[in-house]
Amino acid sequence: MLGGVQHRLMETFSAIAKRRRGARYPVYALEHGLTSDEVEEVWNAASASIRYLPPSASHWLVWCAIGAEAGYRYSGDEFWPALERHPDEWRTNDYRQRLRNFYRRFSVEFGGPEPKGRWAGHFNIIAWPISGAILPLYLQTPFAHHLFDQRFALPRAVQAGGDAVGQLLLDRYSGTSSRFRDFLQQTELTSQILLALRDEGRAPEVTRIEPSVLSKIVSDLERRRDARSYLRDARRVIETTTFKIGAELRPKPSGRDLAKQKEASAGRFTLLARKFPDGHVALGLRLPDFRSAGLNRDNLAGQRIRFAGKDEPSQPASVLLALSGGERRLDVFPAPNADLVTAEDSSDGMAALLGSVARIDERPAWVLRRQLDGAYREVLGGHVRSGQDYLLLVRGNLRNDVIESAGLQRAVVLAKDVEAYATRTPSILTEAHRKAFKALGISVRTGISVAPVGLSPRPGDLPAWLVTEPVLVAASADIDVAQLMVSLDEAESQIIACSNSRALIGIEHLEPGRHSLAFKPLLTANSEWATPSDMFEFEILAPQAWPEAMRGKSGFRLIIEPPDATFEMVVSGDATLQAFGPPRRGVQWSLVTYGAAGHPECTMQLGATRVGEPSNLLSAALEKACRRYSDQIDEAYQIDIVASLDELGRQAERFPRTVEPLRWKFNPTNGAVRLIDETDHEELPTLSCYSLGNPMEKSPLPLETALVGVRPDGEGALYVARYKNLTQSIFVSAPSNSKFKDFSSLGTKQNLSLPPHRGLAVIRLIDGMRRWEKAKPVGHWALVRRDLTVRRLREELTALCCGRDFAGLVLSNPPSLDQAQAKVGGSQGFGYRMRRSDWPTDYVSAVPAFVHYARHYQVESDEWLARLALTLAYRPLKLRLDAIDDKTEFLAHLLDQGHLLRGAFLAHAVSRMPATAILKETA
Repeated sequence: MLGGVQHRLMETFSAIAKRRRGARYPVYALEHGLTSDEVEEVWNAASASIRYLPPSASHWLVWCAIGAEAGYRYSGDEFWPALERHPDEWRTNDYRQRLRNFYRRFSVEFGGPEPKGRWAGHFNIIAWPISGAILPLYLQTPFAHHLFDQRFALPRAVQAGGDAVGQLLLDRYSGTSSRFRDFLQQTELTSQILLALRDEGRAPEVTRIEPSVLSKIVSDLERRRDARSYLRDARRVIETTTFKIGAELRPKPSGRDLAKQKEASAGRFTLLARKFPDGHVALGLRLPDFRSAGLNRDNLAGQRIRFAGKDEPSQPASVLLALSGGERRLDVFPAPNADLVTAEDSSDGMAALLGSVARIDERPAWVLRRQLDGAYREVLGGHVRSGQDYLLLVRGNLRNDVIESAGLQRAVVLAKDVEAYATRTPSILTEAHRKAFKALGISVRTGISVAPVGLSPRPGDLPAWLVTEPVLVAASADIDVAQLMVSLDEAESQIIACSNSRALIGIEHLEPGRHSLAFKPLLTANSEWATPSDMFEFEILAPQAWPEAMRGKSGFRLIIEPPDATFEMVVSGDATLQAFGPPRRGVQWSLVTYGAAGHPECTMQLGATRVGEPSNLLSAALEKACRRYSDQIDEAYQIDIVASLDELGRQAERFPRTVEPLRWKFNPTNGAVRLIDETDHEELPTLSCYSLGNPMEKSPLPLETALVGVRPDGEGALYVARYKNLTQSIFVSAPSNSKFKDFSSLGTKQNLSLPPHRGLAVIRLIDGMRRWEKAKPVGHWALVRRDLTVRRLREELTALCCGRDFAGLVLSNPPSLDQAQAKVGGSQGFGYRMRRSDWPTDYVSAVPAFVHYARHYQVESDEWLARLALTLAYRPLKLRLDAIDDKTEFLAHLLDQGHLLRGAFLAHAVSRMPATAILKETA
């Protein structure tokens, strides 16, 4: 069965690729042409075929089609379950690189899309089937919403061509879905989707997406009422603007012209030129995409070719594939219908293949337009527009009267058998210009444009003015016209005089509602210009009362410090988030979490503060919410902290979370954690486990067990997954069996099995602290248990550095600072300074004073050792000994400096005391 489907898919994709080759449109694996029943039948058969053997290369197109269907149904969370017909058949196998190779082959043979951007780099396996799915279901609503938001900016990007549409959508996205932001990095794909939506129902000669597939996407989009309204409004604006303004500016080419452009863009040499500072012009050729023209390694094997030229060497024909899209200098202009590349053996098959791509189109004059990079490139349609720089190439000298009428200037060209003329077309073209270019066999494209004047656009579907404001519109044509015919709301036309083909129209006293202005230039009866026109739609709004209007705007600011702070930093108080507005106004705070598709999934009310109050009140409310809604927060793809000030509006500070190809997923229902593995399996992930009862002892965790799901033994466990440079860790806390009394009851008896070597023990403790502190806490009281474990490790580090008696003094609540001062040792003055100085809470500010006292009291003269001692006390996770060969022996030597270490830990204990208490005791 699969063999027959493979043959059918080969025919389908080959036919689509052949139709799109000229336009260079990609082919998508979702365009397989199978019915829904056939897809299910093929999917089941393919699933059965891999129970004992890997996916067969004989059925590679079958897997491309199935993978695209899975990508289309993908929910944004985990890809492999969408591809599976039996549990874990893809999550636990090692076939994923083979699937990627199938899609790479699809891209080479049929011109399929190639994933790009950060998302493609991180998810370099699943990015291929998802790109082949065009627009997955879970991204359709954000896509429709984003098109609606950018509907007025898109028409200009559509006219710019290329990937401008996709780049605009990427640059202007500021929404809540990190997955959708990654999807927008596929600028070529998103451009094709939008242009296909625009062209639907217009029967283009070459479709960008198969009509049946596009109809399926649109149907799925319109099943959600909000997406349906967004999509319809966005398409109406884009279609109206593009076709009523953009298309009318350019006369539609004939079918013959379209065929020529299609053939030239697919596999023809095109001309280019560059002008040197001395005015000389160098000519060149841009080589076609030989693959799109039908050449491949199979039909070029064993052949040799030679480029036209006196001293050109013979080369293997396969070099054409490597040279595709490149440039070659042109020293002699080709003779009419001369081949630019020829086959040495002159075989009929090779000559037929090269004959369709080896020439430039013969014209009376070749038109090259100056691009942004300064290079002149051939205009395939052979036409000119107003206000552009052009270079014209002809085979012989032009007559002086033709040169003068067309405004040409002779240019010195560094090539034989061709003459070059430069010109800049005026901003307004006259009948004389049209006739002059027509004599050269060059057409002139014209148009008219209309735009609002003097106002920033208001939110809404159309440009809008209030009833109290005059409507000001500027109209301009790029042909010489003296008058315009203007009609308001399809009423009788009025004639407006123009100055330099431009007119400014002002209208007052219009009723609220939608209106339209139709523009058309008034041409003479014997004019041979095509008549451009334009329709400008706008809206008149009734004034709103001030309080009602202000609800749509924010009358305050929400500021976070530092600007790059994370959500965890705001919760812990390491970052501040404050509202600045009218003093003492009440601020309502809430927390909103978003899923993979960017939809809000949970809203948590945090309480109220007042403008100007300390930010620690918000941190306390956030910490309480994190305990109560830990599962929702842990699963969120983005978190918003929202502030509302009644009629002054609302603002949100967004904290997106990056989705990695290797990650843990917690199931709060059964308390199990499961590994999601979307890596490319160039090497297998390594997994380890640390129990809460023995947080320093590492135990191996089988990959198969982690993929299915694992529950911690006892009260909790830390799970760590590593793949190349990526590390993901999660701490799963189990429900406590005893009745909760206070936070200390959540602790458990922990066994810290440390090595006897003190230097090695320090390294192990710091690694353990770093491992546990970075772990994502999930489950009942996970945050508290994780922090208690980190505190326990820090206490053990303090005891190892200072002795257990001294550690008990500085770690007690409250600390016994006076007794600790007496046990510092060394100079009494050093202990006194450590106890009585007002030590800052940050390490950088504390370093100068500590180094000074260590030298002054002759405790330690080496500044580096003094800094390391203070690092162990203030921020042990920042300790770096990369320049030390034997780290364990060096740390053992540092631990021998007991006076220095005890002083550092005492200074840190003092810094954590309230400043008022220090001053009181000092007094």
